[in-house]
Amino acid sequence: MNPAQRMFEAAQAWLAELSSDQLDRAVAPWPSEEERHRWFYTPTDHGGLPLADMRPAQQGRAMQLVATGLSKPGYVTATTIMGLENVLDQVENWQVDWGRERGRDPQMYWLKIFGEPDLRGPWSWRFGGHHVSVQHSVRDGEVIASSPSFLGADPPNRRCSADICCAPWEPPKTWPANWSDRSTKVRPPRR
Repeated sequence: MNPAQRMFEAAQAWLAELSSDQLDRAVAPWPSEEERHRWFYTPTDHGGLPLADMRPAQQGRAMQLVATGLSKPGYVTATTIMGLENVLDQVENWQVDWGRERGRDPQMYWLKIFGEPDLRGPWSWRFGGHHVSVQHSVRDGEVIASSPSFLGADPPNRRCSADICCAPWEPPKTWPANWSDRSTKVRPPRR
């Protein structure tokens, strides 16, 4: 199955889970040029429906769509970056205030679809939050653009223990090289 087909199926599955109020925030008509070209990587409202306003099953469907637009290492990197919001919260002594109840929040990542997902007409989707921005455009059953995209990290690495430094860009050096291959049943060591 080609990437556009996977994106179409994942987008349809996510949309099918949403209430009418959620759909109003999650979907914009094509082309919505001004909104579609809005781009951030900072911890601000990226437009769309945030993970925080989704039920767990809806979040799972949203992340399935995100996974269709990234390689396996890219998806692991993006979700690791999202989790770093918890680390930043601690580093900043839980004092950051972005005008919402929790300043650093791993659920403040937004997903928005532009147009009607199908295999013919143009449509696109965007997922973003602090240091994660992914956008793809689809037309005639093909992904025609995968930009802008950005994956960053703050902090770029964090000491997990005296001898292990955790970084979103690569597995810790003490893990086996094939740690992410489910077929090997290899798991990271517990500490």
